[in-house]
Amino acid sequence: MRGLTSNQVEESREKHGDNSLTPPKRESLLKLFFEKFSDPVIKILLIAAFLSLGISFVHNEFYETIGIFFAIFLATGVGFWFEVDANRKFDILNKINDDNSVKVYRDGALTEVGKKELVVGDVIILETGEEIPADCQLIESVQLSANESCLTGEPSIRKTHIKEDFKEDATYPSNVLLRGTTIIEGNALAEVVRVGDATEFGKVAQQATAKNEEQTPLTKQLERLAKLISVVGFTLAALTFSALFVKDIILGRLGNLGQVGLASAVIFGVFISLAKIWIPIVYDGLALAGRDKKIPDAFAKRGWMHWFLLGVMSFIAIAFLGFPFGVNMFEAEHWISIDEAGHILSYFMIAVTLIVVAVPEGLPMSVTLSLALSMRKMLKNNNLVRKMHACETMGATTVICTDKTGTLTKNQMSVNDFVLYDDDKELLYRAISVNTTANLDASRKPLGNPTEGALLLWLENQNVDYKVLRTAIKEQIPFSSKAKMMITRVGDYIFIKGAPEYVLAKCEVENRTQVDAKLLDYQNRAMRTLAFAYKIGGDTNDLSGLKLQAIAAISDPVREDVPAAVRDCQNAGIAIKIVTGDTPATAREIGRQIGLWQPEDSVINEITGLEWEALTDEEAYERAYYLKIMSRARPTDKQRLVQMLQKRGEVVAVTGDGTNDAPALNFANVGLSMGTGTSVAKEASDITLMDDSFASIATAVMWGRSVYLNIQRFVLFQLTINVVALTIVFFGSLLGFELPLTVTQMLWVNLIMDTFAAGALASLPPDKKVMAKKPRGVNEFIITSKMRGSILATGFLFVAALLGILFWFSHDAEGLTRYDLSMFFTIFVMLQFWNLFNAKAFISGHSAFHKIGSCSGFLLVALLILVGQILIVSFGGDVFRVTPILLIDWVIIIAATSVVLLWGEVKRRLAR
Repeated sequence: MRGLTSNQVEESREKHGDNSLTPPKRESLLKLFFEKFSDPVIKILLIAAFLSLGISFVHNEFYETIGIFFAIFLATGVGFWFEVDANRKFDILNKINDDNSVKVYRDGALTEVGKKELVVGDVIILETGEEIPADCQLIESVQLSANESCLTGEPSIRKTHIKEDFKEDATYPSNVLLRGTTIIEGNALAEVVRVGDATEFGKVAQQATAKNEEQTPLTKQLERLAKLISVVGFTLAALTFSALFVKDIILGRLGNLGQVGLASAVIFGVFISLAKIWIPIVYDGLALAGRDKKIPDAFAKRGWMHWFLLGVMSFIAIAFLGFPFGVNMFEAEHWISIDEAGHILSYFMIAVTLIVVAVPEGLPMSVTLSLALSMRKMLKNNNLVRKMHACETMGATTVICTDKTGTLTKNQMSVNDFVLYDDDKELLYRAISVNTTANLDASRKPLGNPTEGALLLWLENQNVDYKVLRTAIKEQIPFSSKAKMMITRVGDYIFIKGAPEYVLAKCEVENRTQVDAKLLDYQNRAMRTLAFAYKIGGDTNDLSGLKLQAIAAISDPVREDVPAAVRDCQNAGIAIKIVTGDTPATAREIGRQIGLWQPEDSVINEITGLEWEALTDEEAYERAYYLKIMSRARPTDKQRLVQMLQKRGEVVAVTGDGTNDAPALNFANVGLSMGTGTSVAKEASDITLMDDSFASIATAVMWGRSVYLNIQRFVLFQLTINVVALTIVFFGSLLGFELPLTVTQMLWVNLIMDTFAAGALASLPPDKKVMAKKPRGVNEFIITSKMRGSILATGFLFVAALLGILFWFSHDAEGLTRYDLSMFFTIFVMLQFWNLFNAKAFISGHSAFHKIGSCSGFLLVALLILVGQILIVSFGGDVFRVTPILLIDWVIIIAATSVVLLWGEVKRRLAR
């Protein structure tokens, strides 16, 4: 027991390293902020913003550009702030202390060193209640049990240095103690064999922090939406520019053939120079058409300068090709005039305006606000969300892989049943009190063997004080794996407790058949069983003639709220799969108790970790669908199951509290750790359940689905506005009319009003009815057919009404006056105002006023929009190109436009 010398310690540290774990890499705040710009809609907004900036310099009006940049930085800034705030709360929750001291032999003396100072080869002493600091191999052990639930899911497993007593089906060898587990009974002398990242704990921690590139369902859907917006916007822009340019040719504005040829050459050169913008748009269009192809490296890797030079060369080449047809770039009359160049530039600006109008500035804000508000509200429901998109991803979840211990069960052994075979209850109480090595602390938490602790808690529940009954013990023989019994002598009594088959063999039992049947029933329900017996007089060497007192069934009970939560998830179309390190029988019984394992289930629905590992990838891919229970699972088994399910197109949520759960938590679409779980598990997760309750998962699913529904409502509302604005700009430019809405007015409509609307729809409370529906398809587009029909129908009805009003105003004797334009602007806004109420009621089928009292945020925003419009028209003046409207006209406009809501209410009523 001399241990290592100081020189040997240094040599070992040099060779194997120290006992520190490599901390997880945390992204810098700057990188975390710039990550927000990877959102697909934000990317489209940035392109629109810089194109708008070019127009702003020409017109010397920067309102729209400022507005777009403001929308971008507001959306990214809010998302960044909420995630930083969640991480700060998480760090407080996850604060751990690695400076615990360990008793170790060094230089022939027993001393204490910090846990980080241990090296391979150190000989350490471990006692009850201590956490094991490194992976060790036992040298000596006395009645040793360890809680390995953080690594294997087993709350109590016997450990021994005696080879004959090794447990063959144990997940890890019986003489090995693992870092992060704890001694719950006995003491040991052990040699450190692995430290730091080399320990099982360390290996799992490294897997837990591996980069997971899996996109969230919402990101995929927003990416597709961004592609659609960019394709529609750029296509309309190209068509508009082309139509206006061709119209100039037809009308003869370009003059001779040389001017047409050179103007076309310049336009084509500019077109090639902007290839970095339109080539990705073309491939986006192909992807939307179902012909998804990667942009060739020859295009993707070329920089802006390459395309600019290629554009210049293209212009020169086309110009030279025009020589045989009378196009001469060296003659001044073949170049267009400054005025006509200004016309063509204005066409380009109209095209860019179409792109800017097509991009929904409020959409990133809507998504961010919905997710951010959900983060805050979910925290009140015991869900600490660390990664914002996890809020919504929970709503898309199709499979939940859950561990057993601490998630489905309480992780505390409890007496499930007691059958008495002796009338003397007081004697049984005394037997339990003295024939044990366990105790209860001040908070009634068991100290020592969990099974014996459960017996003491049972006594407490019977209002029996075990300490009073614990009289002087004359002799005690601890439980051993060979004898399978514990014996204690108190006064004239000898009390025996142990495995029923061993105890009953020494008892005189009249109804042995009934006792065996009862024991079999308990064992079939995966409960631990104990038999209690006693005799008066004699000695502990002769245990014949024992009298049976009782048999007890002990188990780790299922949490009270779990069966209902599992039922809610199953009704919502979510499959539940238990993955545990426990035995198959125990896992099946827990599955039965929570309503997962049914009588008709068979071997295809369960598997062990070893059997799972032996499957080929093809076999595992097929089997993953049918599995309900995986027992004796190791960390890599759970991770492989998650990845196989994801290959099948499932959106997988994983719950866990142990270090063994961390890799799966990390690779899942959503990882849910427990508040009392290990630091490694929490670090790998996206959401931490503060109350450790599986029921909180069902709540998270409800919130996620409601968030997605709110985002869909905003997409419906926003794109209706964009369809109206796009159509008016498109037809107005072709017909030669100026847009009747100014840049500042569009700023109010496209930014302020939409941002308000984002807040209104994002603040709508969750609807429990979403849990009655199946999860949405993984590849389902965010714009459903019903939404598409509503957007197009409502949008074109608004366009028809607005163009009719514009036509009516323009044929007045005075023409279009500022008062008329103020009326038109107000009608445009009020149509959208009432449509906001329709968006609120969309999909739910309820009236727009259903539970309106609980939608205070929505009502406040609606009021702000109405008041804001009144203030702008009344006091906006030249900035907004408006003049105050008479009260009677306000009444007429509000009443007339409310038909939008009235018609929506009628349709919803008929549908119900």
